[in-house]
Order: sequence, then structure tokens, then C-alpha cells
Amino acid sequence: MKKIITFCVLVACSACSEKREPNWTEIAWRVEAYANDPSPGNTKRAIAVLPKEQVSFSGSREESEANKKIYADKPMAVLEQQVLKRDQMSVEMVFLLLNIADGAFAEDLDIILGKLVRIAPELFLSEMKSANAPGIEQVVLEVSGTDEMEGICEEWRLRKEALQTVQMTGLEAIKQRAIGVIEEELSSCGTEQAALHGAPKPTAPRRR
Repeated sequence: MKKIITFCVLVACSACSEKREPNWTEIAWRVEAYANDPSPGNTKRAIAVLPKEQVSFSGSREESEANKKIYADKPMAVLEQQVLKRDQMSVEMVFLLLNIADGAFAEDLDIILGKLVRIAPELFLSEMKSANAPGIEQVVLEVSGTDEMEGICEEWRLRKEALQTVQMTGLEAIKQRAIGVIEEELSSCGTEQAALHGAPKPTAPRRR
């Protein structure tokens, strides 16, 4: 009897440790509801169904259809609008959406979050800390609106300055990680002058 109970416990623990397949239909539905009305209630319900860690993409029809609905003009525009309004739950939602995004979808989410760094660095760091995903600090690098390295480097410098203003003790570690990522890339900006004389220009990195 004891062996049977032990076996059942092991099986149950094994099942718990496996990643559950996201409910793509519900995720798409909740994000669309948020896009139509980004109220606190709709935002909270969307957050509740989003995976809390990076998913393994299966390429299923449900997954593909959900991503098409989520990575669409209206949801992305509303997300950006709400993030730039410094809506905390919308910022949390964008970080969670990174768990189901790759390629251009992930880049555009990074761009939205990157725009937050200079206007609300403390909020940015707080939600990035909560996301706690490997390499998440790389979102600080994504810049839109220019392909010129000079402009990208200037934006990185301004983001670094904004992050340095954050004094909250609990955010010090994640702040230093984000600043470190920027400083690493800023070191390549010193080659800009050399690039003008024929050396290849560095390009802005992509997290995915």
C-alpha cells in the first residue's frame, strides 16, 4: 500500500512539473477585450490568463490564430497608449506578453517597453524585476524611429541617465543589470567616428 501511495505522489508531482499548454483561445479573447476597453478589470483578466514564463511554441493552429489576433494593429496601439500613460497593469501585461512572443512581435513589445524607460524609469524597473525572466533586461536596448547609430547611441545615453535617477533600494540590482547592458552597447558607440571613415557601423542588437 505504501509503495502504491508513493508511486501516485511521484506521478502527480511529475504532472505538476510539466508546462501546461496555454489556453490560446482565451488569451486571444482576453487581449481583444482589453483592446476594446483597457479598463482595470479587463487588464486584470488578461493578465490572469497570460503565461508567467516563456512558452515552448508548438506551431499549432490555435497558437497561430491567437498570435495573429494579439499581434494586430489595435491591441498593439492600445498597449502602447496605456504604457505611455504609465498604467502599471498594462506594463505588467506587456512583460507577460513577451512570454508568448518571438520575432517581430517580441521586438515591437520591446520597443513599447523601451519608450517607458525615460518617462517612468522606476515603473519600468519594478515591472522588469517582477517579470524576472532570463535576459529580460535586454528590453532596455530596443529603439525605434531611427536606424542611425548616432541616434540610437544618444537614446541609450538618455535611458542610462533616466535609470540612474532611480533610488529605490529594492530596485538597485535590476537597475545595475539594465545599466550594465546599456554600457556594454555604448562601448560600441565609440566606433561611430571610425565608421564614418570606412569601418562598418555597429548595429542595434535584437533580443530575439
